Amino acid sequence: MKDLKEDLKTIKEYLKLNSEIVGVRLAKDDIAEGHPKEGQFYCWFVRQSAISGERFNLNEKDFTCPNPELCLGLREPKYVEVELRVKEKYKTVQVGDVENADVLLFMINPRQLMDLSILLGGITASFKGETAVCGEATARCYIEKKPSLTLLCHGARDFSGYKDDEMVLAVPVFMVPDMVKRINELKALGH
Repeated sequence: MKDLKEDLKTIKEYLKLNSEIVGVRLAKDDIAEGHPKEGQFYCWFVRQSAISGERFNLNEKDFTCPNPELCLGLREPKYVEVELRVKEKYKTVQVGDVENADVLLFMINPRQLMDLSILLGGITASFKGETAVCGEATARCYIEKKPSLTLLCHGARDFSGYKDDEMVLAVPVFMVPDMVKRINELKALGH
């Protein structure tokens, strides 16, 4: 874990991030503590964690939007098929802590995305702007085990406070050591 935190510190400094890197873990247990006082959008919890470092344990009752419940395996869809959906059943979504995270979320601007694409050896993006942070970023990255970019959706921007120049990139945790290796190579070349 110490290595992961040090590696993330290196990445954060290299990218000149003003926000925290947010860990997301899907848990099969119903974790009782760490829930918010009132419900909110998943994308709001992610942004709040990125800005303040706050951590949340979330289940169905904590969301004011149904999309994360469906995308992140908390509830089965009844009437429509949800394209980006974790099909395993989970009870808690842990947002904030990088320890034991499945996915890391970076709240970034276009310049930082360019630098991340170099560190990751390229990024292929596919998005519709519908289930942005929960589906296009978190669920897709969790399912496909590769980076996933979202340019966000109206809900994320209108109700969760994301700025016009912000976007979210999800990265599987196992890619972090290679990202740091690439940073060290670039630094050795004077970049």
